[in-house]
Amino acid sequence: MIYLKETYENYIGYKNSTDCNIDYLENDSWYFLYLSNGDFRIQCSIEKKNPKSEDQIDFETNYKNLPDTNAKYNSVVEVSDSAPFARPDFKTRRDGDSAWREVEADSINTSEYKLLNERYVSGGECIVIGAKKGDWISAEVNDKDGVIPEIYRDALTENYPTVSQYVIRANMSPDSSSKIYTLNTYPLNAKLTPGLYLMIKYHASSEIGTRSFVSNYYLSEKLWRK
Repeated sequence: MIYLKETYENYIGYKNSTDCNIDYLENDSWYFLYLSNGDFRIQCSIEKKNPKSEDQIDFETNYKNLPDTNAKYNSVVEVSDSAPFARPDFKTRRDGDSAWREVEADSINTSEYKLLNERYVSGGECIVIGAKKGDWISAEVNDKDGVIPEIYRDALTENYPTVSQYVIRANMSPDSSSKIYTLNTYPLNAKLTPGLYLMIKYHASSEIGTRSFVSNYYLSEKLWRK
């Protein structure tokens, strides 16, 4: 599923144009609104203020009490002294590209990992053998298969088909042996829809020699609980 965060005005525009039901979570300080349309989930938030904002007044007056509006996400799990261990929200699903790739001088090669299920990614690592002076890598999320409909591409991507480039440039340390380079996306733990690709591109300098690399990714799965 692809998530799109919008202003309240645009959220209501989507709701009225698609006739989707509103789901919301409410606490003492905020409303969190959701609506789903196929593979897309539109989200927005309204801060509760005193005096109330125009958005809060409109939601409470015109939408909150409609028969098709559902307050079904407003459950809170409390941890008591008798049950001090919280249930995990995520399960680790680390994985990697199975193919070692070779890169010659003055060329670029790409490691591609296709997401078959919804995953959160917080980075990964690139294992390199034979790095040369001037070599560097970049890393991105890419929609090479066209999963994101054209109408949403401007809003959801940086430079289509690149969804997000989370490593612009990471320089390699010259080394004839094996070396591991960590790719950390902190503080981002990005939620990615199935069909997108994680890509690491190795950019080789003009120094003669063959480089080899392979990629691993720090992935996790959201555990949905009733």
